Amino acid sequence: MELLSLKRLTDATLEALVGANASENYQKTFKTVSRQFLKYAEAKGLETFSIDDGIQFLEEHYSMYQKMEEKKWNAMYLRCINAMAEYNLTGDVDHYLVSRRVKHSFPEAFAESAEGFIAYRAKIGIVNKSNQIFRLYLSRFFTFLETIPRNSPQEIMISDVYDFMQSLTSFEKPTVNHMMRAVRYYLKYCYDNGIIPTNLFPKIPNPHYNRQSRLPSSYTKDEVKRTLDSIDLGNPCGLRNYAIILLITRLGLRSADVANLRFPNIDWENEFVCRYEIRGRGIRQLS
Repeated sequence: MELLSLKRLTDATLEALVGANASENYQKTFKTVSRQFLKYAEAKGLETFSIDDGIQFLEEHYSMYQKMEEKKWNAMYLRCINAMAEYNLTGDVDHYLVSRRVKHSFPEAFAESAEGFIAYRAKIGIVNKSNQIFRLYLSRFFTFLETIPRNSPQEIMISDVYDFMQSLTSFEKPTVNHMMRAVRYYLKYCYDNGIIPTNLFPKIPNPHYNRQSRLPSSYTKDEVKRTLDSIDLGNPCGLRNYAIILLITRLGLRSADVANLRFPNIDWENEFVCRYEIRGRGIRQLS
């Protein structure tokens, strides 16, 4: 697809959601999230979409990871960003619509092998929801192959699989991992059943990701200085805010540490800020 500007991408994604009969709540949330994302992108000088920028926006604007840990996270915010990623690559939003269950069809050249693969998965007890997701991922793979073009499973080359993976930069790492898993097992099925002559399974990349990974949020020294200089120190709220930012930027405390900070955590005589470890493990010195 043509690389869209952020404004065109958000408008087109919303139009696709409306056309797909997304819920009114989803549409309303998307309008809010996309509007805030455009402001964020303008401040950061972003011109085109990437999933990393989208996730960083959710972290900085909504404190996503902290909210997840506190079990207060609204998953629809992430669905909005993922819908933009989906539209940016495919021109559709099917995967991020709960109310819409599309049975993705396969191109004629790959239909017999793909339907056989899905039927095999169902036979060995794979649940329908998982098979529906595999249908979606394989349909994307076949759509990519048609652009090369490849007209049968026998024509698929290992370089095609690598090129397909490179085309998935708009998606989160877990999604890329799951897509490539679908491709790997489809090609394994094809080899095991004599549809293709070469076993590509061991050669296909299996992208790993850390489920606990976090995108770091960082600011330059100049940005921190400008923030501190902008605070009004002539009132109690200003002094409080100044102290909070110093704790975060100078001592590296997390927002949760600052929010839970109490006077007993401060060792005034030794000039230490300490935090009590949970479950009776004593005090851990933070600075």
